[in-house]
Amino acid sequence: MSPAHKIEVNKDTDNDVLYVMHSDYDPNDTVNVDVTADVVVRLDRKTGKVVGFIIDDFSRINPSWADLKDYELMEKFEKFIEMMNDLHLAPSKS
Repeated sequence: MSPAHKIEVNKDTDNDVLYVMHSDYDPNDTVNVDVTADVVVRLDRKTGKVVGFIIDDFSRINPSWADLKDYELMEKFEKFIEMMNDLHLAPSKS
């Protein structure tokens, strides 16, 4: 049960919002992109890399993750962000 050190999660339980941010990035250097009405992806302005998420109605959208501990969410989102960036940075096939 080793925590992921590069991802920070903050839960707003009153409003059911989950904030996820890679700790190596300054939120002021990111741009938010709406993916759905409930999911915002945070991208680094310079590189376009995924550095975080804002997820409204988190317990409804992802009920299997809603009761996870913070360190479990950090580990899952760290892997997810890495995967998203690997896909983004992969050369396109022509």
